[in-house]
Amino acid sequence: MGAEDPRGGWAVQPLPGASAVFSAPMDLEDFERRARALALAEEVSQVPGFAALHVEPEARTHPLLRDHGTLVRVRDATPDPASGAPRYEVVLNHGSFDGGEDRLERALLFGLERVAERAAADEAVRTDEDLFQAHASYVRGMETPAAWYRRGERMGEDVWVVDLDLFVDLVVPRETWEALRGTRIVLRMFEDELELELPEDASADEALTLEGAGLFEPAAGLDEEDELAADDGRYGDLHLVPYVY
Repeated sequence: MGAEDPRGGWAVQPLPGASAVFSAPMDLEDFERRARALALAEEVSQVPGFAALHVEPEARTHPLLRDHGTLVRVRDATPDPASGAPRYEVVLNHGSFDGGEDRLERALLFGLERVAERAAADEAVRTDEDLFQAHASYVRGMETPAAWYRRGERMGEDVWVVDLDLFVDLVVPRETWEALRGTRIVLRMFEDELELELPEDASADEALTLEGAGLFEPAAGLDEEDELAADDGRYGDLHLVPYVY
């Protein structure tokens, strides 16, 4: 079933006239030059929480999807030296790039949006109590801070847990999203695989919730051997959050 989108927050706007498609592939030097020119035009220093843009030459495997690559991701950077606030870097992998400048622009803007979301979550969800309240609001379908669940425990790249609920960010370009809709997809998680049906009408703006597919907490009073075989306990849900650029 669907769930209210747990994202929200700040968004950048595409540059006017900057989405022309170039048929010739970009070499690494051209890729980095264009990426930094786009970043400069977006005034990235004004993006909350932004620390730096990095371009890496190699291809990078998608953290969740087999046979897919990762063009853009956000990683932790050193905190702000003045305030101590968390900061983040946008990383682009040239080896995973297979499109024109429109794809590069979308990836960069997406990365900046992710940075701003994380900064918003850092500001809005400061304590365990804040996280508990945000989770309770989300379960009830109420408004929540942008990307609030990323203040939970990180279980892997693009996977977080809050209480027993798993939140999984599925980051893909829109071409891949369209191809995946209406198919069975396999997510690689925790050295295991989770197979699920992505509905043909799945919206990129709505989280997909799989009830009972989160973590499991056995009932109190069971010893370790009993816990391995127990059905008596509490199951969390898995929330697949599409991030399509």
